[in-house]
Amino acid sequence: MATYQEARVAAFELTDPATRTAALDAAVDQLEAGFGLTLTSAQIDELNAILDSR
Repeated sequence: MATYQEARVAAFELTDPATRTAALDAAVDQLEAGFGLTLTSAQIDELNAILDSR
């Protein structure tokens, strides 16, 4: 989970929107692979909200 959060923070620091989106997608892909899951957009949004509230 920490790796995902770090990847998100790094992605949001990117100024190019396309590069930022690709980095965020890659972070989700890495998270899913690490846990062996496929997450829905709603699940990712919920996780992001939890992480953002910290």
